[in-house]
Amino acid sequence: MVTLEEANRNKFTEGVFEMKKLAALLLCCCLFLSACGSPQEEAPADPPEVSVEGETENDVEPTPPENEEPEESGEADGEEGVLINPLPVDIDINNLTDCTVAVSIQEGGIYLDDDGAMQMDVEVFIYEYYDMVDIATMKEGDTILLRQEEVLVESLEQDENGRIFINGGIEAGGYELTSGDGSGIFFESGMNDHKYWQSIGSTTLRVNGDEFVYSDQSDLEKGEVTYLAGDFLQPDSPIEYDFNPNNTQIVIQDGQIIAMIRVYIP
Repeated sequence: MVTLEEANRNKFTEGVFEMKKLAALLLCCCLFLSACGSPQEEAPADPPEVSVEGETENDVEPTPPENEEPEESGEADGEEGVLINPLPVDIDINNLTDCTVAVSIQEGGIYLDDDGAMQMDVEVFIYEYYDMVDIATMKEGDTILLRQEEVLVESLEQDENGRIFINGGIEAGGYELTSGDGSGIFFESGMNDHKYWQSIGSTTLRVNGDEFVYSDQSDLEKGEVTYLAGDFLQPDSPIEYDFNPNNTQIVIQDGQIIAMIRVYIP
């Protein structure tokens, strides 16, 4: 005969068993519903090929091998030629007030005008000169403006006196630069260091008769000879008219000529 305690224990065991079956059933249902509601993710497809319009497979440049040396372009990076310009000249033929300029004077070019004032007809010249730094850094492949023309520097040499030979120098049809007095300002030099003068025009200037002095240093044997303004007006004047930009300069002050110098030229 089953006691009351045993009966209660059996009912409790049967209840626990039923609860476990129900929990297992619920778990299976959840797993089933989860599998049905979440479809498997498909693996991503390969991306479509992109083509540039007008470009074919043959248009694509092949990648060179890693060890292949690049072709030389014939010009090193950062070594592009530069243009070397002469320094600006601040002489205005229409405004010669206070300056010293190289001139040429023709015979009869110094005279008295109708008012009795002494006048001088002169042709004014300048020459191109260059900054010392520009010349010191000049290299083959550069271009220099000479006589208002661009000259490509194909070869460049310098002698012990600092004279610059461009494209072989004068004897080879090239050009030569020198600083002359050692001031550091370079200019184009011809034979006997003569400058290449360029005319900027002609003008007439008044001579200050009270102050004007002409210093003639053109004859080494005679030495310096000085003349005054009136000496040019004498019929038997000993003054020789050999005035050119290589040997003659005039000094202008307040728009009037106060001095003229002629030097010896070999």
